[in-house]
Amino acid sequence: AVPVAMGALATQLTNLIDVASLQRCLKTVLEQHGDVLRGMYEPWLTASGTKDILSWLIGGRGTAMTYVNLIPNITLTFGISALPVITSAWAVKNRERLVRTVESVIRLTLLVALPASIGLAVLAKPIIFLIYGQQHVAALVGPLLAVLGAAVVFICLTGPINAMLQAVGRADIPMKIILAGGLIKLGLNVILVLQPRINIMGSAYSTLVCYVFMVTASLFSLKKATGVRLRIGRVFLRPLTAALCCGAAAWAANGLLGRVISVKAATVAAIGLAALVYLAVLLLVRAFTKEDILSLPKGEKIAQTLEKRGWIG
Repeated sequence: AVPVAMGALATQLTNLIDVASLQRCLKTVLEQHGDVLRGMYEPWLTASGTKDILSWLIGGRGTAMTYVNLIPNITLTFGISALPVITSAWAVKNRERLVRTVESVIRLTLLVALPASIGLAVLAKPIIFLIYGQQHVAALVGPLLAVLGAAVVFICLTGPINAMLQAVGRADIPMKIILAGGLIKLGLNVILVLQPRINIMGSAYSTLVCYVFMVTASLFSLKKATGVRLRIGRVFLRPLTAALCCGAAAWAANGLLGRVISVKAATVAAIGLAALVYLAVLLLVRAFTKEDILSLPKGEKIAQTLEKRGWIG
């Protein structure tokens, strides 16, 4: 039960490490290099009406993490729902079903996580301004969310991969990887946050590095434990191609529309256009499989239509 619980609490564990180390490191920087921090943030502190720079910085990171944690709560269910299927395939040595299920879980996770991750990274400031309507909030939370947005795809992959490792009887591996990732995050927090010019941004960078390590180690462990070789093109490259087009469309539309309409209206329009571009490219590169479509309401009818046009793999 302990390793399974640790695997499910990956995100919360790294947040606890941040709580334990971030405030102490920032307090040290404020005591030793307070003039640097005040020089960097004085205009925004004045606009926010607060003089407590420490609480303001930590509050900004907490705001960014609120949006970062939205998507992993969705993708975690992919791994949990596939757990009994993978366990049964592993038990009866049905390799074909095992490979198909593992690929499906990772591909579906990427289909949701990649556009969200890239979208948050390229539209971080406009999204925060859209929600809060205050430049001083966007000035602090935006850069944090841009880096943490890039980490979203790795955060999303952690839960489903851990669930699959547990399904094949290797619940000990996620716990070891999470503990190692936690140590990496703690070390980077201390190194980066104590740099006065980096300060609170060090927490975002350490989170990104921590989850990149955990996903890389988890995928390697999954391959070693199951012998499953993932098809790079179908599982990774097709969703990534569509997500990059989605991010490019969002960035370009926001920049161009922001010159002729209000900033908030431009952000909403950019998000809508990016979603349409993403769906169109997914169909063009045939990122969906017939099994994916059949799992949807009226999936049979949709699958027949898409098959006629050659839009599903």
